Amino acid sequence: PWPDHQLRTFLVQAESYQTDIVMPPMFGDTARLAIMDRLSTLGSPLEAQLRRKASDIRDGLDVDLKDALADPDDTTMVIVRGYLFLDEEGQAAIACSDLDLASDAAQLTGLLPLREIIEPLSSEAPSNFAGGRILVLDVEPYGVLPRLNQSGDEALVALERQLRELSTPLADQLWVIVTRGSLQSAGWDPKTQMP
Repeated sequence: PWPDHQLRTFLVQAESYQTDIVMPPMFGDTARLAIMDRLSTLGSPLEAQLRRKASDIRDGLDVDLKDALADPDDTTMVIVRGYLFLDEEGQAAIACSDLDLASDAAQLTGLLPLREIIEPLSSEAPSNFAGGRILVLDVEPYGVLPRLNQSGDEALVALERQLRELSTPLADQLWVIVTRGSLQSAGWDPKTQMP
C-alpha cells in the first residue's frame, strides 16, 4: 500500500488584544480567511485554528498538534501570525489575545513562547517518520516598549539565534519561513533612546 501523505495545517493567531492596539490589516480576519480559502482550494483545509488566549493555544497544541505529529508520513505545517515580543527569559514569543500592555506589571502576560511550537515540531515524531515539518512565522516585532525591554528588532534577533541553535532530533527536517527579518522595521537605539 502507498503511504497516505497529507498536509495538516494549523493556524495560530490571536483574535484581538486587550489593549488599544489597532491591528494592521495583515493580521486581521481578511488574511485569516484568505489562508483558509487557499488551503481549501488545495484540498487541504485547516486542521485547526488555535486562537485567543495563550492557555487556549497551549491546549490546542497539546491535543490537536500532538495528534498530527504522531503520523509517520504526513507533512505538518504551522502558520503563526501576530506580534513578536521577547518574554521574561529573552526568548521570542507571540502575543495572544490576553496580552495586557496597559498593566503596570514588570512582566508581560499573554505571551506564548515560540519554543512551545518549535520544539514539538522539531522533536516529536514516530521512529519511522517520513513526513515533513514546516513552520511559517508571519510575525512582526511589536515595536518599542522600553519599560518592558521591547526594542523592535531584538525579538527577531532572538528568534534567529533560537533557530540557529536548535539541536533537537528533527531540527534538520524542520523548514522555517519567516516573513520578516531584522532591519526591516524601525528599531530602537538603546544609546540614544530613540527609534
